[in-house]
This record gives sequence, C-alpha cells and structure tokens, in this order.
Amino acid sequence: IHRRGRPTRDDDELPLTPTPSLNPSPNPNPNQESGGGDALAVPAASSFAYVDTPDFRYDGWLAHNEPRGAIGRAEGDVLVIGGGVSGTAAAYELSRAGCRVTLVEAEPALGGRCASRRFKDEPPRSPNLVELGAMRFTESLFVMSYYLDRFGHVRGGIGALPLFPDPGVVVTWLCDADGVVRWDGQDAPQGFETVYYGWHALATNGIRRSDGAQAFMAPMDLRRLLQRSASGDGGALAAATAAWQAYITAFQGRSFYGVLHELFTGAGPYEIPGGQPWAFDDFDKFGTIGVGSGGFGALYSVGFLEIYRLIINGLEEDQRILRPGVRILPEELVARAGLAALVKNTQVTRIHGSLQEGFRVEVGTA
Repeated sequence: IHRRGRPTRDDDELPLTPTPSLNPSPNPNPNQESGGGDALAVPAASSFAYVDTPDFRYDGWLAHNEPRGAIGRAEGDVLVIGGGVSGTAAAYELSRAGCRVTLVEAEPALGGRCASRRFKDEPPRSPNLVELGAMRFTESLFVMSYYLDRFGHVRGGIGALPLFPDPGVVVTWLCDADGVVRWDGQDAPQGFETVYYGWHALATNGIRRSDGAQAFMAPMDLRRLLQRSASGDGGALAAATAAWQAYITAFQGRSFYGVLHELFTGAGPYEIPGGQPWAFDDFDKFGTIGVGSGGFGALYSVGFLEIYRLIINGLEEDQRILRPGVRILPEELVARAGLAALVKNTQVTRIHGSLQEGFRVEVGTA
C-alpha cells in the first residue's frame, strides 16, 4: 500500500478483541413470540429468501456452513475497502475462509451508516446514545439477526428486541395544517383514514383491474409463497418468481409517486385500493407523515419496485430497536475476524494493475 499523506491516529480505536455479551431488554409485547432456537444450527423458522433473490437464502447458507467453520476455503491477500457492515462482514467471512485480509476505512471509526454515538461522559456500553444512520431493524433482516445471535448479543435474534417507538406504536401527536391529532395506533388516525386504509389495502390485496380481477399478487401473498419455498416447496418458488417478474415487467423504471398516483387517483386501468381516491392533500399527508415508520415524501422519486420490495420482504413492519447501538455489529465482526491489518482514517485513491501482475493500491489521508 503506497500512502499519500499521513493518517492521524484514532485515540478511540477499539482493540481487536471480542466485546462482551449484552442482554437485550425483555420483549415489551406479551402477545408476540420472541425468536428462539440456536441460529448456529438452524435459522429461525420464519426465515425466507427475499423476493430479489428468491432461490437463495443467505442466512441459511451461513448456517449450513457453520459446522465447517467457514463459508469455504481460500487463500491469498485481500483488500476490503470500507468498514461499513457489508465490508466488515466480507472481511470476517474471508478471513475465516483463510485469506489474509486488510481492511481500509476512510473514517476514524468503523460502521458507516451503523453510526451509533454516545453522549459525552457516558460509559462505553451505556444505552443512552443516538443513532445517526440505521436505527430500525425488522425480524426479516435475517443475516443481521444471524450474526447478533451468533455473537451472543441478542439471543433469538432481532425478534427478541423491543419495538422501536414508531408512530402508532407509542402515543403519537400528528401535526399538520388541519391541526393536531392524538394517535394511539389502535385505528386510523383522524383525518388520515383515506391514506391509511388505502395503503393497507394495497399491501393486503395487491393490485386489481377495474373489473375486480387480480392484476398483480398482493405483497403479503407473495411473502407467504417465499416462506413456503424456504421449506422446499418448488411450486411456491416458481409462483413467487413469476409474480415478482410480472411487477418488474409492468413497473420497472417508474417512480414510487408515479405508480401511487396512477393507482390511487383512478387514472390507470386499476381498481383504487381501499375504494377511496386520493386528493392532493392525501398525497401530501402520506408524504409528510405517512403511516407506521414515517412519511414517504422523500422517497417519492425512488423507483416503485425499490419501495414495494421492502413491503414484500417485511422490512417496513414490527421494527425493533437495538439498545446497545448498531455499531456493535461491525465492531464485533472486525474484532473476531483476525485481520492482517486494520487501517482507519485512510482513503483509497487509486487501484491499478492486473491479476497477472498484481495490484497497486494508492491511499491518502481521509
């Protein structure tokens, strides 16, 4: 590695030793079963492949290879650029497989968007912290759940964590131009009935043609097919793949707002989900405040399929909070990886070379 400039030392750098186990808070919902079993041997029964990769279940692959101690056998020098959760997971698995791994991170701390920060003078494992990136975690984050369980941080996985205080989970005050509404989450908040029931009708019933016939499978039904396919049902796998392909063929390249406008104004050949057309104020309410975890306005320009896949994969419901802070996961991955080297405060500026001649990496101070 040829360095441009000289990196500053991070006085708060964690030693490369495993962190102690942390006991999660009790499940606040007595009617919700916590995840159970040993993820080392068998993933949670509810685990399924995402609709994006319907024939491959990543957590199942990790668990299958666990008795061997690695995902495979390899050797050689590997440079991983970026110490976010993806980079640290790659470094961990490649190191266990036999590679000599160097991890380079541009920032003083690991984590990337796993950016937990504690208040000044708080002890290292204090629950009093702020999350500046990822902060809500669902049970369908199966790979994350696998690692948290494997490292002893959350026995039973994400399902054992307390619920995130999303709007409607706790008493919430909704404020807009029409006034202030108190919402306890038991039913649709006053003034938001149209978007509340319309959105839930879309998720539950899917998209129907104006004559009432099913045009596109409901997200919840598609998820059930994925769950069945995880148990070896090949017919369910084929049906799920075909259903998602139908969505891709019809809506690829279209924005989230564009498809919602077509569906909820009746401008297209489809039945309006929930039966009530949305006015401009309804789109504004859904965009500003939304339902569940918050508003969708900032995501209106994002592709419709990018948002819809979150619903199918269960990534927008029953969201949980990880009180020790999500940064524990990338830190733990690195602590257990046995890296050849960990370099922080350093940015990769250029890579050149070839497989035959080898690669030359240039870096500079971030």
